[in-house]
Amino acid sequence: MPTKADDDEFAYPLRGFMLDGKEISADDTVKVTAPMELTALYGKEELIYTVSLSTEFGELIGGGKEKTVTCNYLDAKKLIESYNSYTSEDVYLHDAMHEFTGISVSKEGREWKVVLNWQHIDIRFTVTFDYGEGQTAVISQISA
Repeated sequence: MPTKADDDEFAYPLRGFMLDGKEISADDTVKVTAPMELTALYGKEELIYTVSLSTEFGELIGGGKEKTVTCNYLDAKKLIESYNSYTSEDVYLHDAMHEFTGISVSKEGREWKVVLNWQHIDIRFTVTFDYGEGQTAVISQISA
């Protein structure tokens, strides 16, 4: 059977054939008694994609830490592109700062995964106490 390759947006299933100006189904039986020319007819079906988004810190556009969206190819591309200009405030948790560094995008078949990446930065500080008569005590702390 003839095939037409899918593109990013559409699948093209075999719908049938044209024979002498008449459409016949791909399942029909045709008796061949002489040379004949069949023209393949293809349907056009929109492909659906799944985009999974996640972030360990901060929030996704619209809120939340995880989101799965099912949509057509063009909408999937627009969604992913919206994260190319994503910005976030630094997130402070447990004596550490997390700075947004960009996104990672992976694609397998019609499934995309978008992960927001963050750099972990330890917060380091020194506290100095003056407890009189010119004497000082220094307390340093490094938090992981």
